[in-house]
This record gives sequence, C-alpha cells and structure tokens, in this order.
Amino acid sequence: GGSGYALYDKFVLLCDYPVVYTLGTLDARFDLSREEAIAALHAAERVWESSSGENLFEYNTSRGLPVHFVYDQRQEETQKAGQSETDIEGVRATYDVLLADYDRAHAVYKRESANYDRDVYMYEQRLESYNDTVARINARGGARPEESKKLEAEKATLEADAQRLDEERARINSMVQSLNDLGDEVNALARQLNIRVTIHNEQFGDARQFDQGDYRGNEINIYQFESPRDLGMVLAHEFGHALGIEHVENPRSVMYYLMEEQDLDRPQLTSQDLAALRITCRLD
Repeated sequence: GGSGYALYDKFVLLCDYPVVYTLGTLDARFDLSREEAIAALHAAERVWESSSGENLFEYNTSRGLPVHFVYDQRQEETQKAGQSETDIEGVRATYDVLLADYDRAHAVYKRESANYDRDVYMYEQRLESYNDTVARINARGGARPEESKKLEAEKATLEADAQRLDEERARINSMVQSLNDLGDEVNALARQLNIRVTIHNEQFGDARQFDQGDYRGNEINIYQFESPRDLGMVLAHEFGHALGIEHVENPRSVMYYLMEEQDLDRPQLTSQDLAALRITCRLD
C-alpha cells in the first residue's frame, strides 16, 4: 500500500523510556472493541521490545500517553472501500461459478457434437453403400427375393438412424442455444465486474494516501486502518515516533514514511530501525 504517515509535531530529543501509554478514546464506528485495541497496542509494543531486548513501553489502564482512535472521513472511506471490495469479490465469485458452468457445458457440447459428427459420417457412408447396391441391382434388372429382404431391412435401419440423427441434431442445436445464453450471462457478468472494479479504482484508488495516524507529543491519534495487521503496523510506527525516532530510508522498515514493503504478518525492526533506536535512546 502507499498510505502515508503524518509527520509528528515534535519529539523528545532524548529518549525517555519506558513510555507509559494508555488507551484513550475509541470511536465505536471503528468496529473495534477495547480488548482488541489493547491487544493491538501490546502487539505494537512487542515489535520494538522483542527486537531491542529493552523494556521500551508499559501499558497503564488509566494514565500515560493516550492512544486515541479518531473516526473521520479517512476511516469512513476505508470502510466504504472495504465494502466495495467485498461486493466485487461477491460478483467475482458468482462469475467464477458461472464460468465454470460454461466450461463444463462447453466440454459436454464438444463431446456430444463430435459424437454426432461421427454418427453422421457413419450414416452417410452406410447410405452411400445402400444406394450403390440399389443402383447396381436395378441396373441388372431387379433384386432377387433374398436381396430384396436385406435391402428392406437396411432401408428400415437407415430410416431409423436418420430419425435418430434428426433428434440428435435438434438436441445439439438446443445445447448450442443454451451454451450461447450461458455465454451471454458470463460476458454480462464480466462487464459488470469490470465496471465495478473501474468505479472502485476511481473512487478509492487514492484512499490509502491519507495519513493513517500521528504522534503529537502528548498523544497518538489513529485515524485509519484496513485490518488488524494494518493497524499493528500503524501503531508500531507511531510508537517509534513516541520514542523520538524519525523516519528511516528502508521501505521495509517500521519507521519508513509509507506503509509499503513492510511484513504486516510478522512485523519486526530492520537494522535501520534498530540503528535509529540505539542512537535516539542511547542504547549499547
């Protein structure tokens, strides 16, 4: 993602740790319980402490640096984008099912059509042989009784085959119509999906460019996050600012100015983060 973090207004020149913090206001529109928010804070704390081996933060239930969850148009846009993505995935799932149905129906049609073409070829070969025999017999003056019985039996078989092939052709044509109708549905849904994706990109393509959080010296404000893993990185980043650490240049770093290449599933400090921590907090 390319979401930026706000530059904090000020930071302590000498790292004073452990930083005591507490959960401040939590707007209910974030759909995040206090327990979940506190768990996310503890996880962000561990990002710094597990890598540094230092007790850099301490949670307190009632005092300390407050971490507020401030709901505004940024999170509202994020939630709208999330709902839009959910809607798109729903249409995509329907499209995938419909496309699979089409592929199966097309495979059946190809098999049945190939069988029909084979049967038509065999019928035409047999009919041609029958007609040649009739012509030859007629040329010599007519069929003997035994030949006449065989010709009548072959004629009956050919007529039955012709009727069966007519019925088979009608069934194949019906399959073609059904396949075309299903193809139209697939194409219509594909167009709908493309339209939804286009509208989503137009409306929300830049949604993550808003600042997700900031540190203001006496408080941390969280404005926007898409998921718990997203929130964890935002909190870890702002905790770094609370220690007085500025941005670093590595895109994989917690303290990079954008949320870009960091590992959101297993967040950890890079060597650049650790170097900035040691300098700021004068750690050995």
